[in-house]
Amino acid sequence: MLINKSIPSLFNGVSQQPPTLRHDTQAELSENAYPSIAIGLRKRPPLSYLALLSRAVISNAAVHIINRSVNERYVVFATSGGIQVFSLLDGTSRTVAFPNGTGYLASASPSTDFGFVTVADYTFILNRSVTVTQGSASALNPANVAYFSVTLAEPNMAYNITIDGQTGSYSTGDTADDSQVIASKLVDALALAIPTGYTFSVLPSTSIVKVVKSTGSITQSACSDGYANTAMLDMTKAVTTFSKLPPTFEQGYTLHISGDPTGGTSDYYVQWGGSSWVETTAPGTVNTLTPETLPWKLVRQADGTFQFSPVDWAPRRVGDDSSNPAPSFVNRTIADIFYYRGRLGFLADENVCMSRSGEYYNFWAKSATAVLDTDPIDTNVGTNKVSILKFAVPFDKSLLLFSDQTQFQLTGGQELMSPKTVKADVATEFDSGTAARPVGIGQAVYFGVTVGQHTGIREYYVDATTLTNDATDVTAHVPTYLPANLFSLTASSSEDVLFALCRDEPNVVYVYKFFWSGNTKQQSAWFKFVFDSGTTVLGAEFINNKCYFILNRADGTYLETMDLQPDLSDAGIGFIVHLDHRVYISGTYDATKGVTTFALPYALQSTGYTMVAGPAFTGKVGKRIPFTVTGAYSVTAQGNWSAGPVFFGQDYVERYVFSQQYAKDQNQVAMTNGKLKLRRFYIDYTDSGYFRVEVQPKARDTYTYVFSGHTLGTGSSTLGVPSIESGTFKFPVMTANEGVRIEVINDTYMPSTLQSAGWDGEFVTFGRRM
Repeated sequence: MLINKSIPSLFNGVSQQPPTLRHDTQAELSENAYPSIAIGLRKRPPLSYLALLSRAVISNAAVHIINRSVNERYVVFATSGGIQVFSLLDGTSRTVAFPNGTGYLASASPSTDFGFVTVADYTFILNRSVTVTQGSASALNPANVAYFSVTLAEPNMAYNITIDGQTGSYSTGDTADDSQVIASKLVDALALAIPTGYTFSVLPSTSIVKVVKSTGSITQSACSDGYANTAMLDMTKAVTTFSKLPPTFEQGYTLHISGDPTGGTSDYYVQWGGSSWVETTAPGTVNTLTPETLPWKLVRQADGTFQFSPVDWAPRRVGDDSSNPAPSFVNRTIADIFYYRGRLGFLADENVCMSRSGEYYNFWAKSATAVLDTDPIDTNVGTNKVSILKFAVPFDKSLLLFSDQTQFQLTGGQELMSPKTVKADVATEFDSGTAARPVGIGQAVYFGVTVGQHTGIREYYVDATTLTNDATDVTAHVPTYLPANLFSLTASSSEDVLFALCRDEPNVVYVYKFFWSGNTKQQSAWFKFVFDSGTTVLGAEFINNKCYFILNRADGTYLETMDLQPDLSDAGIGFIVHLDHRVYISGTYDATKGVTTFALPYALQSTGYTMVAGPAFTGKVGKRIPFTVTGAYSVTAQGNWSAGPVFFGQDYVERYVFSQQYAKDQNQVAMTNGKLKLRRFYIDYTDSGYFRVEVQPKARDTYTYVFSGHTLGTGSSTLGVPSIESGTFKFPVMTANEGVRIEVINDTYMPSTLQSAGWDGEFVTFGRRM
């Protein structure tokens, strides 16, 4: 029987499922095509040359984009022992000063060792291979000094002070002396008992006896009294409460308040500040972090230059290793650096460490006596699995934490995340294990997973109906499509598109495009952009609809852009000129030789370049201009082409291979109980200037059918002038559906947009399906 089949759209990319299971909108192959629900399947936008960043190829570098404002955007390259900064607007180099050297940047693998986070004018750069250390211990209290405070004056009571085994005593009479008088009498008694080697005094306006040993340390100090030993205090030992401190003291000496564990108070330390007691640290503790082992900062200066230097990390100012312990990243390497809800954060092993709220350089508690909401957050995500954290990504009012096997959700208070409210819960448990930082787009976070010799991508989301977390495998229908060694993910929420970069194919960008309509995902398309084999993609970053690419070629490192906005066209020409490494340049005409010479900003790698007349050339706009290569960086064209700029760039090929076609029943199940012969195929197109279809039946020659945009009998048939048309292109197939390859190719600079397709065929059934 004769049947007609419609393929309503071509926007769902590639599928590696058996052809009988694929959707009609999925393809066998899609390269350098860009599918959109609104526009159709068009040739991908070109790479437009923006700037040469370095004539010397920048290799083994970590790349970071700083998007400070519309007028200030930069790209940062961090290599072992160096940093380079370039403007993202015009590629000009920015001076970077290194007042403290570049020792922190020593790395055998900068591209994986270095991490970045930008907060306002500050970009913090992390070296994952450096172990964080602390500084030296603080000074101890002087060992040759002792203090004794007379806190209670009672009649008929003995007061005793013992120093290094020798005791001085004083007893009051029937009338109690003033406590200062008692202290003075004790000084006299000590001077008599220990006539040499010590000095004794009373601190001014106090009842505190000070003992100083001239040489060596005091090895024993004690005091006693007839009031159950509570009328005097040995200040070299801990007191139990703040109320027992004297109203004044000598500056520079630290006193220990032991606290009351039953009352919920912990140990802390104080010093006399001249007018009041001030909380401080325990003597002899290590209170500083070594700045050279923590992330450094790259700061834009007022004159537009940059400075790379260590951060002045705040020291511990109160408590000791028990009451105010060192951050858990000390003596560990830091895996990731991030900024979240007013805090700078680090990941170290299974720990999440976040600074004080609003104080990015301070990872110590403000007080040893109470936990404040603004104090640092330092929590562990330990489960029954080893969960070494690798990345932290803000998402849906929480912080997602990624380890190789488990994903955690760090949550806290609605308004302020604090050490009192923070908690880390297991969100999902999926293997990941790639070097690419997860990236958020809208209501989902995408992260890579290693699947044998290939890479998978999962889409983490929160189900609004059930309030559960899940991570769908969006590569389930293309399980071996992405190669191994994924190193970068970047996304545009404006375009609903994700770019994936893999080191195993350095000139290929794997693209995932999706579209949600309510709770239904109408598009879930994988395809790829293939650049010339001489190009290596170092990095990519979206700013709105435009993606900035950092590219290495044989003659240098380049900055190029790709604008994914729909309905773009080059001014005065009516369509986009599809040429990679595209430049818009003017030439110089030599009347004597009759040629126009064009200087190029990059070296020509091979053949396959095209020159196209710009809008200044009336009657020739969009026409291909023949040229001759006269040097690595120059070409000439016969005639005078100096009236205005021309387009020049490298050709790239769009390829789209239809899936094997089947007749389907009313349930859209492929009918395999018969034989299908395809007679004729048709493609609906809009705003297209060229494409061709190659039909290759099984074990037979290939037949080629060309659409050139020129339709006989219309103005578009003028030779040499590009024509953009819309319509339906029909071509014969005349072969069985199995084994035939139907491929659409556009290897020109002209646009092509395919909307839908269909075919006529003859189906002969072998029998009735039960």
